[in-house]
Amino acid sequence: MSSASNKKVIVTLFIVLIILVIGFVAFGVLALTRDKELQTDQVQSLIEKNQLNEGISISGVDVSGMDEGEARIAIDSVVKNWYQDKDIAFTVSKKGFFFNISEMGVAPDVDNAIKEAFLYSAKNILPEGMENETTVDKSMNFEIVPNVSLESIILFLQSEEIVNQVNITPDDAGVIFRPKSLDEESRFEFQPPLPGIEVNVDKFAPMILNAIQNEDYSVMEAPYDEVLAFANIEDMKENTQLIGSYTSKITINGAARTANVVQLAKLMNEGMPVVNPGETLSLNGTAGARTEKNGFQEAPGLTSGVHDLQYGGGVCQISSTMYVAALKAELEISERHHHSLPSEYIPIGLDATISETPDLQITNNNTSPIYVSVVVNEKAKTVTCNIYGPPAAHGYEVDVTSKVVKTTIPSPPKYKYGEVTPGGSSIKPGELKEYIEHTYGQRVKVYRLYKDSEGNVVKSEYLYYDIYDAFTGEYYLNPNAPS
Repeated sequence: MSSASNKKVIVTLFIVLIILVIGFVAFGVLALTRDKELQTDQVQSLIEKNQLNEGISISGVDVSGMDEGEARIAIDSVVKNWYQDKDIAFTVSKKGFFFNISEMGVAPDVDNAIKEAFLYSAKNILPEGMENETTVDKSMNFEIVPNVSLESIILFLQSEEIVNQVNITPDDAGVIFRPKSLDEESRFEFQPPLPGIEVNVDKFAPMILNAIQNEDYSVMEAPYDEVLAFANIEDMKENTQLIGSYTSKITINGAARTANVVQLAKLMNEGMPVVNPGETLSLNGTAGARTEKNGFQEAPGLTSGVHDLQYGGGVCQISSTMYVAALKAELEISERHHHSLPSEYIPIGLDATISETPDLQITNNNTSPIYVSVVVNEKAKTVTCNIYGPPAAHGYEVDVTSKVVKTTIPSPPKYKYGEVTPGGSSIKPGELKEYIEHTYGQRVKVYRLYKDSEGNVVKSEYLYYDIYDAFTGEYYLNPNAPS
């Protein structure tokens, strides 16, 4: 035979050998697949029709000779106590926590243990990675393992209850506000922010899963990330700029009236010095009723053009001063009423009266808190309202002004005799007392002005129109001669 013929025979044999190897491999894979499919299809039937051989136990409970139902009853106490001592213990920044795996959605996989026991008993099939110690002794113990998933652990760690327990919310830079302070420099004190802590769920969940699967319940240190505060001191300083201020002079003498002004300023500073975004500051709601019990005294007040004594007389100087400051701060005015007569301590059209029903309400239309300070300087006889918050984006200085556009004339004044005014004020013998002030009516337009850094008005915004009615003067004379 020639060498060429030999080569052809060798090549042919080699090809046949390769085909046979591929065929055997394919047959083996097919056989294994069919066997696996067979096991999967018939496992439940196998469990239902067979009893366990001698020497079979589940989690240490001997179930020899039992069918499925008997085996489940036999291991019932084990299942009930299965969660004992299965606690996941961990620390977050040295603070300890522990939770039972039942809280994480973990359950005892009883069905799997039953299946493994019957497969071994009937088919001598052991779970992957598990081997019999001897070829003679058929005894075998099948543990009830956890049925656990990474998804359930992640959901547990992300639940609101757990997040609130283990995470530490960062504290923004703090601010201490002293609204009553006469010293502008000491009105605010700023505290540094504190970072927070947030458990890294993506890293920690697999650690918990591994611990449960390996029944390793030793203490773990949870990985976490530091969370920075939203606002630092510079942010707080930027959001506590003076955005509206007004000072009025106490032009009406009287100790009782001044005492009322001081008392309302005190109640406002104590009651609601900080107004959060969307909140409304109500003077009546914050200060309460002007009564003797609430610290107010009788002093001259104005009602429908009539000057008479009333508890809390004079407090409108606080509300009017605060109103002008709020206009300059460009806050939303939810409720405001002007007096029946112009007030001498505030420009016409910029006053705000408060009583049992009329109220001044200011709403914070910013996205940050505003801080309201009302200071009465009795020595200088001034009332100052300062409002602090985030400065307006336009960058202009804001002011307000009013303009009388029309005047109406009242009827001639009326003079009457009497020893007491209709308001209850006594009149001394020979004294002429004013009950209703003889006042011209006025129509007023109010504008908000925007000024550049040099004080030039770059924009004027019309706000509203006020009408002060004319009042006919009414005077009472006590005809009795002085004693």
